Amino acid sequence: MTYRGWFLTTTVLAALALWPDTGPALADTAGGDDDGIDDRSEISSGANGTSGPPYSETAQLDTGEEEEAPEEPLLLEADDLTVDETLELVILTGSVRLAREGRIVLADRVTYNSRTEVVTATGNVVIIEESGDTYFADYAELEDGLAEGFIDRVGGLLIDDSRVAARRGIRRADGSVTMEDGIYSPCLPCAQNPDRPLIWQLRASEVEHDAESMDIIFRNVFFDVFGIPILYTPYFSTPDPRVRSRTGWLTPSFGSTSTLGQFIDLRYFVDIAPEQDATLRARPTGERGVLLSGEYRRRFESGRIEIDASANQSEVLEGGDEEFRGHVFAQGRYDIDENWRISGELNRTTDDTYLEDFDISDLDVLESNIQAEGFHGLNYHTAEVLSFQDLRGNVEDEPIILPWMRSSIVSEPARYFGGQLFADSELLYLRRPGEGRRSPLEGIGTFRASTDIGWRRTIYTPIGVVADVELANQASFWATQDLLDDNGQVAGETSDDTQAFLTVPRLHASARYPFVRHGETFTQVVEPIVAATIAPSFTSSDFEDIPRNDSAAPELDEISIFRPNRFAGIDRYDGGSRLTVGGRYSIDDGSGRSASILLAQSFRAEASDLFDPATGLADATSDIVGRVDASAGRWLDLNYRFRLDDETFEAKRHELTATSRLGPLGLMGRYTYLSDVAERQREELLLSGSAPLYGGWSTRGLYRIDLEADAVTTWQAGLRYTCECIVLDIAYQEQPQRDNRSILLRVSLANLGDIGFDFGFDAAENE
Repeated sequence: MTYRGWFLTTTVLAALALWPDTGPALADTAGGDDDGIDDRSEISSGANGTSGPPYSETAQLDTGEEEEAPEEPLLLEADDLTVDETLELVILTGSVRLAREGRIVLADRVTYNSRTEVVTATGNVVIIEESGDTYFADYAELEDGLAEGFIDRVGGLLIDDSRVAARRGIRRADGSVTMEDGIYSPCLPCAQNPDRPLIWQLRASEVEHDAESMDIIFRNVFFDVFGIPILYTPYFSTPDPRVRSRTGWLTPSFGSTSTLGQFIDLRYFVDIAPEQDATLRARPTGERGVLLSGEYRRRFESGRIEIDASANQSEVLEGGDEEFRGHVFAQGRYDIDENWRISGELNRTTDDTYLEDFDISDLDVLESNIQAEGFHGLNYHTAEVLSFQDLRGNVEDEPIILPWMRSSIVSEPARYFGGQLFADSELLYLRRPGEGRRSPLEGIGTFRASTDIGWRRTIYTPIGVVADVELANQASFWATQDLLDDNGQVAGETSDDTQAFLTVPRLHASARYPFVRHGETFTQVVEPIVAATIAPSFTSSDFEDIPRNDSAAPELDEISIFRPNRFAGIDRYDGGSRLTVGGRYSIDDGSGRSASILLAQSFRAEASDLFDPATGLADATSDIVGRVDASAGRWLDLNYRFRLDDETFEAKRHELTATSRLGPLGLMGRYTYLSDVAERQREELLLSGSAPLYGGWSTRGLYRIDLEADAVTTWQAGLRYTCECIVLDIAYQEQPQRDNRSILLRVSLANLGDIGFDFGFDAAENE
């Protein structure tokens, strides 16, 4: 007879524990059948006390002892159940399933011995722990409600998909598992050759999975690569995959550079609390002493904070005295409420070369700030304090801004005459340190207040013309201390009385009229674009009492040419009446292949001495700017931006970028040409690519050349191997202009961490 269903096996265990009393009842319910097979419904009837053990809850309460909490019942499912009264065995066969307290046992056959209370499972045994870890075996003996026992020839799949295997495994009541002659690896066997050794594995005489401390401990460990022992250690420990974070040592990294000599990075992670942690680092070096550093991170309910700092005692310049060196990078944010938040950054270092010497950062300018922001519907308000540290050397000192307050208020769209009112205002005080006065900007202080009030609207006409109209007035006031005039003298009668006021009313309108043609296989769009600006005209003399803090380097391109002010800031204003015309043409076949071109040029009544001739905006007719985009699906994307002289059509700027994906092969190339940049031309070519090789291997490379100087600035080549259990990176980089070469090797082992080797050396030392 075949039976299916779930049972409360506590009743079965209680009945078998008092076999002499319950045996006759079991025989009677069997109807005298000699096959020993009993109906499950009759066995479970002992739960109501009619044929169960002779005790009751009342009798237990009379003892005066505190009643223990009842254990969770053992649930079971099987195709067949057999009771052997002589041997006091219950035998379950055929797709047996036992479950208790989150632990599940599957097997082909399970035997329960009522005398020893031992469960024996054979045939395709699977034990699924509450944690999600799964163990496999052909034979297992379990007792104490499946809580402990041993398993022969055990294999395990942990929740992070890593695998363990052992000759024998012992499970204790606390959930810990000890395996003899164990192997651990997250690597998958080769699909084509399953018998081939794994990429890497840990092989130990004993592997202990401690459930209480959540550690996996290895004793007498060999680290094998493709079956070949590479390293040995008598003891190794790693956290259980369920551990989110744990205080302890991280994998070190090693290296050598011409600046530091040989070094080792030692890192210790401190798990302070679920919401905060820290990493402490020590880097002993051969040439620059010991670098001590640390990182602290913490999250709050409404914010976060991160701090990264370091300290060192070494020479700034070769042959100089040793002195304290260090840096601090810190950032944080706090949400005050749903409308306001405060954030800030602190980025400082002791000298210009410290970050580069210790390979901490490649930033040229460090910015520190603290900012309060408010969001109220469409309106935005902010107050900010900024300071900068320039690490480039021989450049003018960066400013200190204290404060910079801005407010942007806008009405609901289409509320006033079909458009929107806006008011943008700001208040700024800026001070540039510097006593040498190497440039007119050094050593000055500027107070600036500005308000821009206006109305704007987007109009969609019935014939398809889209027009944007803006009518506004900007009023600004400057008060500057220690401003130099053209003769290098402080402007004004005293150092505090240089003041200027400027008001700029403007009308700016643009219109575009797209013509669309739909073909059988493609769509074409021709879109003329016209923009007109009416504003007062200005000359350089109108700004002689206004320092050029935020408007030093205007850039003419296909985007800025349509703006009412081509300067980046408001310390200079591109005034006068002008007309900008342009057009865009595009074609698209709807399958990923497309092309477009945009051309534009600006015209004004007369030339302007506000712009440097190199910008292309000084003449009455501006340079021609444009952009070409083309796509041939995944295999080719082109982007070409250019600026041409309006008379000779000589190239002033070229920037061509091409990317291609030819199957798995990825290529990218960029050519950049800029004329008259800092009194010199810039011409550069950058090529990079990546390609897969075989069996998880891929290669990548980069080549950058300064065509103006006819010199290679950087070239790199590297290999990467990637699979489910390891990432191996090998890269070589050379910077000939800096006489610098470096080799990077980094190995990342799944679930164990990564280790890196960084070797740098001067090219001159090896010639």
